[in-house]
Amino acid sequence: MFKILALLSPFCFLISWQHFVFAPFFLFFSFYGIFVEFKSFLQAKKQILKTATILEESLFYKLTNGNFFIYFMTFFLSLFCILSLFVNLLNLESIDYVFLFVFLPLFLLIFKKSLFSQFKKNAYNDFRIIIFTSFLIALIYALFKLFFIENQPQNLSILSDNIKFYKGSKLLLLDKLSYILNMLMSLKLFLLYYLGNFYFKLFSFIFDFMNFFILSSVIAYLYNYCFKLKFKFLILSLSLILCTLSLYTIPYKNAASLDYNKELIFLIDNLQNLKEQNLSKMQENTKNLNKQLKEIEKVLNKNTYELFKWWFSDEKKELQKMLRDLNEI
Repeated sequence: MFKILALLSPFCFLISWQHFVFAPFFLFFSFYGIFVEFKSFLQAKKQILKTATILEESLFYKLTNGNFFIYFMTFFLSLFCILSLFVNLLNLESIDYVFLFVFLPLFLLIFKKSLFSQFKKNAYNDFRIIIFTSFLIALIYALFKLFFIENQPQNLSILSDNIKFYKGSKLLLLDKLSYILNMLMSLKLFLLYYLGNFYFKLFSFIFDFMNFFILSSVIAYLYNYCFKLKFKFLILSLSLILCTLSLYTIPYKNAASLDYNKELIFLIDNLQNLKEQNLSKMQENTKNLNKQLKEIEKVLNKNTYELFKWWFSDEKKELQKMLRDLNEI
């Protein structure tokens, strides 16, 4: 029963976190599933850790002599994984659902069937297959986003709109966390865009791959925990149904109402206005410069007699005034 609940809990969280203040408690079942998987792996590795310890009276040897070290490591690894899962679930897009809940379990099941017999029976097998599957899925995901999803050009106006609309929640903590994540992602896109197209794509690819690899590994451990049941294809079907349901209930974005959000947007809008004013001023200065150059060109085209007359005319004074203004700029 816990195996099914461990898999269901991310879907329950995805569907309910904007409306249900107790939604984070759903992830307890996922934490339990990951905890069990890590504990099994580390217990199998325990003898290797003890063999690597030379001094039997050392602190490390005493820690590994009982189960304290195993539970300590398992707890913090599981906590890191569930926090990573929690943060990423707040910021999932449509394409992420498909890769995480359709392709990932399908690939994992195929590799478990085809590769498991290629390894000697030991505690590493599940870990190897999970890492290999997660790596492959993360690589395909990052390449897909690189070549098939066109990034929107960034400017201060778009940055303001991106920060203004975020996924809100009735739980204040989730609401603020969602806002911060949305702001960081918007700033990341804005800053990377101004590094140039090549570096923008390069750093986006690296970030997408690393983040999705960690997330895929966590989700893969949950599926691996469930695949220990006999009805694997039923689990796949259930995953597909829940993924479809989650896609139809993708969290909506609402206009931010947070005070500090308004101040930040006001600051960005002011920067945008300042940029536009500077651009207008530059255009005006360029226009004046062109006018002055034309006046100088006229002077250079004059003959000696015309130049003599011009020297004592008001045109000379006007040109001098224009050049002084240009020098002040």
